Amino acid sequence: MKSSFNIVFTDDIDSKFGGYAKFPNLLQKYLGKKVEILIRPKYRNDIGLLKHELKHVEQFNKYWFYCIRYNLSQAFRYKMELEAYNEQIKEYQYKNVTQAQWIIDALAIKYNLDIKSDDILKDVSNLITRS
Repeated sequence: MKSSFNIVFTDDIDSKFGGYAKFPNLLQKYLGKKVEILIRPKYRNDIGLLKHELKHVEQFNKYWFYCIRYNLSQAFRYKMELEAYNEQIKEYQYKNVTQAQWIIDALAIKYNLDIKSDDILKDVSNLITRS
């Protein structure tokens, strides 16, 4: 089975991210263009980050109009990022919320979400408990 993505190691991404999934538009997808997973070279061996980005590829393939919904709906974006960060939580085998503080901070700052820090803390704690 052919993969639906390519991995590119580059520092040519937004400075606040270690990785990024770059999705083709509908025409590009129709023409067979693959998703590009961009990862900073210093994170080349970070399996958790790769799994985070692969989760976004899975979401892109699962949800019709994923990119539009991701950009227009804070609730959808939050749900998608929680799912992706859960991959990192599992990979890194976090046992407590202190280990995942950087995820809480990222969700509070990087994704233009209007969600209370206490709610993010509760949701990330729940992810760790279920992992």
